Amino acid sequence: KSCSYTGDVNDLDHGSGAWSEYETKNVRDFILARRGDWVIYDNIHSFSKLILLPWGYDHSIQPENFAELTEIAEKGARAMKEKYGHTYKVRKK
Repeated sequence: KSCSYTGDVNDLDHGSGAWSEYETKNVRDFILARRGDWVIYDNIHSFSKLILLPWGYDHSIQPENFAELTEIAEKGARAMKEKYGHTYKVRKK
């Protein structure tokens, strides 16, 4: 496994809490600064070819429009398959 990070690598590292990592804070701030311009923001984990839906940290919590978010993510996965030939799996939990 090659990476620039020399500390412990843990595939299950979710940080210490919501918005605890610089990357998530920066994405949050970018999106909130453009509130109202977005239909959906989704995270594509390209190494594993997963489309990750929000609220994955706690499967007992889902927003009211979770089915709609899932449908949009699945449309995105189909579009990427058509355009690039790569199969992405929508990860709901």
